[in-house]
Amino acid sequence: MVRYFICVLFSFILLVSNLFAESIPFTHQGRSFKLAVPAKNGAKKPLLVLLHGCKQSAEIILKGTSLDEEALKRQFFLLVPDQSAARNSERCWNWFYSHEQLRSGINEMGYLVAAIENLARSYPIDRTRIYVAGLSAGGAMAHNLLACYPDYFSGVAIHSGLTFKTAENIYEAQTVLTASSQKHPEYLGSKAFACGKHTKNTSQLKKVLIIHGSDDKRVPSLHADLMSSTHQILSDLIDDGVINQSDSPLLNESTEVFENGYKAFTTERKFKTFVERKVLIQGLKHAWGAGKPLSENFDPKAPSSNKIILNFFNL
Repeated sequence: MVRYFICVLFSFILLVSNLFAESIPFTHQGRSFKLAVPAKNGAKKPLLVLLHGCKQSAEIILKGTSLDEEALKRQFFLLVPDQSAARNSERCWNWFYSHEQLRSGINEMGYLVAAIENLARSYPIDRTRIYVAGLSAGGAMAHNLLACYPDYFSGVAIHSGLTFKTAENIYEAQTVLTASSQKHPEYLGSKAFACGKHTKNTSQLKKVLIIHGSDDKRVPSLHADLMSSTHQILSDLIDDGVINQSDSPLLNESTEVFENGYKAFTTERKFKTFVERKVLIQGLKHAWGAGKPLSENFDPKAPSSNKIILNFFNL
């Protein structure tokens, strides 16, 4: 009887606390965001920043992924910025311009970091657990943040995205999806190292996740391989500042079969300073897995991208 009473009381407390969780608008420098605020209990909570793809908005990616519901249920802050049509006619993040690939207070990366700082002044955010995830162009912007702000983000998830500096102007962005336009991992890794001024002592980065579909025709999966090769160079440089294979990661591979004919091939490498997990999903196109069928960028039958990301980040 006592055990039953305790269970009922706990359920009631949980229900009441969830009443204080909410999704609210948030603005910074006149730009709009969607913000999910977990229940208030005095404890600092992690933050996940979610970056949408081209021809999308914060509202669309939230409807497609339902990550705001996950944030309120799992108790983490979720911040979803809207890219302005004035900055890009297709609402893409401008990941491909060289001036957007700098650690600067006046470009898109600087604006995103400043917005997080603004948010952290009003809410109890755990600064040791700030994560970013992005889809497509949002994934490319997430990798820019990985390169240039390794002291700021604890984890980065790149979903169907591209590597920092793969394109450095609009022409390269239009042609980068062909194998002939690939840049060498040594170049890309060195540029990432230089942008973030990575060192063992300053890097906050602990977890890197790559999710890609084997059937992606928009951003072919060879870009996931290029990104992984770039991380090998980056970790080597973080270790001692020289490309000399001084950081040889521990490797673990696994395969998981899902319903509807999907299969996930996971490769995890443990470098000295961060863990990289690459998940290649056989049968997935350029889409978020287990999303609501709003467009071709959300595949309701595929393995859950939410689950892959949130479990990896321990959110």
